[in-house]
Formats: sequence, C-alpha cells, structure tokens
Amino acid sequence: MATIQLKNSQGITLLHMPPACPSDVWNVYEATLDGNCRTNNVCKSWNDKFVNLIGHNHPSIRKCIERFQKDPSLVETI
Repeated sequence: MATIQLKNSQGITLLHMPPACPSDVWNVYEATLDGNCRTNNVCKSWNDKFVNLIGHNHPSIRKCIERFQKDPSLVETI
C-alpha cells in the first residue's frame, strides 16, 4: 500500500501511511478463537515476570537490586 495524501476541509494535508507491522503479526483474534496463546512475543512474558518480581512499574535501582538479591533463582529464569 502506498502513502496517500489528502487535504481535509481546513486545507490540512493528511497522510495515510501503511502500518509499520502488518496486522497479521500482532492481531490475536484468530489465535484466540483457535484456543492458541494470545501473546506472540517473548518480551511480553519477560516483562510480566519482571514486574511481578519487582512488585510495580518504574522501580528504583535500589529496589531492583534488593529484589534480585532476595531470590536470585527468579533472575536466572528471567
């Protein structure tokens, strides 16, 4: 799909650009209907485990180190 330029009623140029990632890469509708996993990215899994380990988003460095020292086996599996 090519980039399409249009002007709206105020004369502002609007660009319609193709998506950076096609929808079949990130859309999980079919996977959900088929009973498959809804996440297609190992980074999502890692991030979920990390947030559970730390306890919240945007932790301080000190809090991260304390949690890592508390249970090093969790860090090794992440």
